[in-house]
Formats: sequence, C-alpha cells, structure tokens
Amino acid sequence: MSLVSCCRCAGQVHPLTVHRRSIPFARRLTGIWRYVFNPHGLAVVLGLGFVLWLFSFGGMIGAALAVGAFWGTLFSAIRQSGRGLDEIETPEFDNMWDDLFNPAIGGLVGTGFLWVPGLLYWLHLPASATLWKEPVFWALVFAGIAYAPMALMSAAANSGVLRLLNPLIIGAYIKRLGADYALAVAAIGVLAVLEVFALALSAVVSFLPLPIISSVLGWSVRVIAPLAMARTLGLLLRVRGDDLGWGVPSDYQVLLLPGVEPRGVPPPPAGHSDGTPASARWAPIDLDEAAPFPPHEGPPAPPARRAPVELDESQLPPLQADLDPAQDPVGAVTAAIACNQLPRAVELYEAANLLDESFTADAHLAVGQHAATTGKLDLAVRALKAAARDPAGPLASRALVLMARVYGEKLGNAQAAAKLYEHVVRNYPGTPAAHYAQARLTPPNEK
Repeated sequence: MSLVSCCRCAGQVHPLTVHRRSIPFARRLTGIWRYVFNPHGLAVVLGLGFVLWLFSFGGMIGAALAVGAFWGTLFSAIRQSGRGLDEIETPEFDNMWDDLFNPAIGGLVGTGFLWVPGLLYWLHLPASATLWKEPVFWALVFAGIAYAPMALMSAAANSGVLRLLNPLIIGAYIKRLGADYALAVAAIGVLAVLEVFALALSAVVSFLPLPIISSVLGWSVRVIAPLAMARTLGLLLRVRGDDLGWGVPSDYQVLLLPGVEPRGVPPPPAGHSDGTPASARWAPIDLDEAAPFPPHEGPPAPPARRAPVELDESQLPPLQADLDPAQDPVGAVTAAIACNQLPRAVELYEAANLLDESFTADAHLAVGQHAATTGKLDLAVRALKAAARDPAGPLASRALVLMARVYGEKLGNAQAAAKLYEHVVRNYPGTPAAHYAQARLTPPNEK
C-alpha cells in the first residue's frame, strides 16, 4: 500500500507481487486452532454460547434467533478470514434480516444437502430394504458431504439461495478449486468427528453444579469445532476466492518482498520551499461530504535533483485505432492506462474536465497515483477522492491511504493524513490498507 516513484524520472513504480496461493492452503490450515484458542476467539466462543443459552428459553422465536446468531457468526468468520483477518471479530447484528434471518436460511439450505436427499430416498424405500446395502443412498450421502461446504462458502459470500440450489454452479466451483477443496472437505470431516465428542463433553459440562455458568460453558463447547470449520472455509476463500469471482484479481496479489523499503532519495516534500506550511493552503478532506476541492494557488514545484526523462509521444505505441480524445475522452484515458501510458492518461484526464462519475474507479486510482508522483497534487487528490467515492468499492481503502500519503508526505499536513488513516482503520478492518494505516498511526517506539 505504498506510493513509490522513480527518483530519476518520477515515473510510477510497480512493486513485485505474487498470488496469495504462494503460501499453500495446506500450510495455512495448520494454524486453524489458534483462530479459536486466543483471547479474541475465546471471547466470541463464550459470547455466542451465552446468546445461544439465552435464546433457548424463547421457544420457537428464540430457536429461530439462535439459528440466525449461530450462522451469522459462522458466516462472518468465513468472510473475515477471507479478507485476511487472523482473529475473530464479534459480528454486529444491526439488521435483523441481513445479519440473522438471511444467514439462517443460507446455513439451513447449505447443511440440508447433507441429509435431505438421503432422507427422501430412504422414505421411498420399502420397509424390507436394508439401508446400508443401498448404493444410491450412500452416493447421495457422499455427494452431500462434498456439496455442503461449497454451498456454505457461497452463502457466506452472499451468493443467494438460488445459486446454492444450482448443482451446475456449485459443481463448477468445486472443480475450479480441485485438490484444495478436497483438503478442506477432509479437514471439515475431521472437525465433524471432533464435534461429536464436543457434544458429549457439552452434556457433561452442563450438569456441573454451577448455575448458569455450566449451561453457558456447555453451549460454548459446541461452537468451537464449527468456528474452526468456518476458519477452514475462510482460508480457502482467502487463497482461492478469485476462482469463485469473490473480489477482484488484483486483491489476490501480495508483495513478493514484504517490508523492503525503497533505497532512493526522493525530492523534498512540496509546500516547504517558501517557508509556508502546506496546511495553510490545503484544507483536509471532509470524509462525510463530497465537497469540491478548495481553491488555492498550489504549492511551488520542488527543486529537481535530476532532470526528468522527456517522453517522446511519437515513439509511443498508438492508444487505440480511431480513438479521438475530443470525441471520446473517457475512452482515450482508459486506453492510455491500458497501454501503461500514464503521463498521457493524466494529461487527457485533466483536459477532459468531466464529472468524476464518467470514469471508473480504476481510472481514477491510476491517474491519482501518477499525478501524485509527478507533483500534480491538486489533480492527485481530486482523482483519489473520486476513486474512493464508493465506500464499498474494492479500491476505496487503497485510494484513501494513497490520499493520506499525499497529504502527509507531499503536503506536510499530518492532521489531514491522520484523519484519513483513522477512517481507513475504522471502516476497513482487516484489509491491507487498514494494516498500513494502523502502522502509520502507531508511533515508531510503540510498533
């Protein structure tokens, strides 16, 4: 989550990255118990156990709420692990339908494949039939065992109930994941066996002479293995989610050399050469309003240590046949970015003077990054702000962090940068952007 430019030409530098699967799924599975047996995990286990115990006194309504709380917690754990969180965060049940009833439906439909097909077949057998000699029955059972984990993972990713019921879609997903999915099913099978022992232990704990405490502990013991199963599916989603269409492909690229810092010497921050602090001319962005960027004269250009490389436009490959920037400015900018002609993309973007909605978030981000590295800070903040306009977009957190770096490192406005970093940490927990922002907010002696 860095904004790096070449010290010679001020061009954008692309870090070396590899796919997340460079750390195999099998290796990630070795730590699933640490996900539960740590302070955060045990707090969620006990909290969920208390909620399930409390709802057990509510009759049918309480049972429905208990099912929703159980599956809502599991699905939240799957999504959190898929986003890279290594600790359980307590889910927020703000919306009754989205956080309780919808997960309950997805969980019941997903696990229904384990027993409904076999049950229906058994009900149609004659009374004299021997169940364990029926190959069709056991084929249905094993098919349900293979089908249910993928259905639950799809439900956690909010794919919709109709998609869960489509064996062609679920079968295609299973085929894409291949051996990793088979390993996940095997791990869940082992955890299911452990859950049988957990249920027996829960019955023993519940009879301890400790009012309330023994009952809560009994319920808590029952949810340990399911949370480990959720962690298993979440890790699979973390490594192979792009094969399922979850997120964008760029999100699955991680730094090949994490922690390696650039060794060049960048130009001094803009806004200090005349003795006037940048904060006197640049106002911080209000995250709650889409206010226009404040007027200003702009900071003076920093003294260049080396002359930048002049790009000869005649030597660049054509952007796209029959593409006139005057007729199609959006297409011209998009084509320039696709051809990695970022200086021209920035020039066309600035000249177009269109509404921010005209461009995609990817175009805004690419223009904003390159504009920041070349000293066009007003344009950089405008483009990065536009890239983060949709708070749920996959590029929003990254655009906000880059904007914070422009304010803090290019403009010397530490207060505005801190505000942006705090916004990212608060609203995008567990993302690489949040980890980067938290590191910037933490003083060096506390890291």
